[in-house]
Amino acid sequence: MCENVYDKAWEQYEAGEYEEAYALFLELANEGEVAAQTMVANMLLQGMGVEKNSDLAYNYYFKAAVQNDAEALYMYGWYALEKIDEKEGLEYIIKSADASYLEALYSLGGMYYFGMHGCKKDMTKAFDYYEKAFFLGKKEAINDMLKVKAQEVGKVRAIVYFIKRYKEFSGILLAK
Repeated sequence: MCENVYDKAWEQYEAGEYEEAYALFLELANEGEVAAQTMVANMLLQGMGVEKNSDLAYNYYFKAAVQNDAEALYMYGWYALEKIDEKEGLEYIIKSADASYLEALYSLGGMYYFGMHGCKKDMTKAFDYYEKAFFLGKKEAINDMLKVKAQEVGKVRAIVYFIKRYKEFSGILLAK
């Protein structure tokens, strides 16, 4: 990757010069630069500096996903899950979670909690995914963790469990 072109693309993007940024990211994406492929996909999906084009966006997400970009794995995973093949989509989302992508972890918590998208209802897995998401900064996951724990052991025991881990949890909850 040409750092100068990539840095220039980000400068343009951060300055709100989306058309210029898109052109630079696209140049890099077409050279196989994974981070640029994901950025091009994001811009195409949102119509930033370019006309919205979800089909082309997911093509770029796929290119980045096969190079194991965590965000692209997640985004393409949802696309595949809903439009192509549920099993394939789930595999991409799991790979994204394995790379500690926050939204993938949180989504998988929900899938296991509700028993959706090929995930059998599993409170242990739901809690584990929610907890990982929480410790990576997804504060609202604590509510889901409490809900799961209450189903597993009852409300009173769940509250006791969280009180015992108060110090551990409070650092995340009190962080900005």
